[in-house]
Amino acid sequence: MKYIIIPILILGVLLTGCDANKVYIGNDDIVIEDVNIVNVVNGEIQNNMTVIISDNQISSIGKTTNIRLSGTDNLVNGSGKYLIPGLWDMHAHLFNEADIRNVNYPLFIANGILGIRVMAADCLDPHCQDPNMSINQHRNLQNEISKQTLLGPRSILASYYINGALKGESTVLKPRTEEHGRDLATLLKKRGVDFIKIYDELTPEAYYGLIDMAKKLYLDFAGHVPLTMKSSEVSIAGQKSIEHCCDWNLFIECSELEDEMRIKIIEMFRMGEEGNMNALSFEMLEVFDSIKCQNIYQLFKQNNTWFVPTLRLMEVVYPDAPDWKQDPNVKYMPKGEFDYFANEYDSIIRNLWGPFHPKVEEKRRNIVSNMNKAGVGLLAGSDAGELGLIYGFSLHEELISLQNAGLTPLEVLQTATLNPAKYQNALDSSGTIEQGKVADLILLNKNPLEDIRNAQEIEGVFTNGRYLNRKDLDSLLINVENYIKNEN
Repeated sequence: MKYIIIPILILGVLLTGCDANKVYIGNDDIVIEDVNIVNVVNGEIQNNMTVIISDNQISSIGKTTNIRLSGTDNLVNGSGKYLIPGLWDMHAHLFNEADIRNVNYPLFIANGILGIRVMAADCLDPHCQDPNMSINQHRNLQNEISKQTLLGPRSILASYYINGALKGESTVLKPRTEEHGRDLATLLKKRGVDFIKIYDELTPEAYYGLIDMAKKLYLDFAGHVPLTMKSSEVSIAGQKSIEHCCDWNLFIECSELEDEMRIKIIEMFRMGEEGNMNALSFEMLEVFDSIKCQNIYQLFKQNNTWFVPTLRLMEVVYPDAPDWKQDPNVKYMPKGEFDYFANEYDSIIRNLWGPFHPKVEEKRRNIVSNMNKAGVGLLAGSDAGELGLIYGFSLHEELISLQNAGLTPLEVLQTATLNPAKYQNALDSSGTIEQGKVADLILLNKNPLEDIRNAQEIEGVFTNGRYLNRKDLDSLLINVENYIKNEN
């Protein structure tokens, strides 16, 4: 059945910028009628708009009063609803292909998460457990998504954790020397990863060898700040993003006793001892220098260093935090993952971090708020795959945590829409709702600029040329629940 549009002159009212155009509707086009478009750049709402999607691209946007449509099965009623760009989870972990297909991907889509940055997507070491998949397997999944034979988000794929070693012999896979760092960067480029995932136990020599070669190979690097280095040093070196605020590195560097505190944390890792991280953070908090931190924030802004706070994780791992096993969405957690968390990892991670310190948690939020005020680019990342975090749902919890840290709903929304597009240098194709951009979109029943919790009020999702209404999304959730129930 063809769409019929009555030809009219469009005099500057279309956002396409054309002075006088007829809008033609194709057989497979999707039309969203009378919707309120959220401008994630400035927070303005464009009311009563019609959006036409052709081949997963926004082909036209105009005032509904100027466009009359009839005879279409692909007409989506947007009256009273809000249209936003699809969300990105910029820090997620995926573990095995069966769960990715049947649990992770459906949960992301059902929650409006149409892009993910996978923080360990290539297993090199035969003993590694996360993700236990090669980069080729992830690429094959993305190819299936492109061919529309699999429903799932777009992905940015990291190397495995490049952890080095604080002690022992240097090797290419666990480098301590500059030479082995260079060799590893060359290997990772050949593997085809999108970026190198920097981790804790990388020596400065290996780090600088790795990134020097990475730059020559046009390979990005992002992740943790190595224990033996400073956040300011990796920013100056060109690290694209820093993860987690704030596990210890910023607390150390903003301390008046920086050298003493760094020795303590390095020794704890070198000896393999369990420690009370929050107690150490509280100790650093007592000698916290806000002026030092402000200087670091300015450095991040100057060097375009992005920050991924992952605040929600810290709210889950305290020994006296609410029991994650009582979360009603835990029914969507794969059985193997649940059993590992409940029977093994829970006690390990809680013992490591130690009891809740209100002042430490307040300082974490304060750091995120101050970074935002200083103009540091923030990215929303859930750390899904960590203790008690449910895929898809945990990104929305992270957005709420960012709002609780003092960001406005618009600023929070930007961390999952506009900012990921900027991070990828992809503003020409994504991040906002404009003609010519990819039609990864979410239809909401409530205005997210009033409260970021409203980003969970999803009526429908537009992805890869398809529209999934609320009934479709609920079916995805039911299928995930049934898959988990039937796991052996």
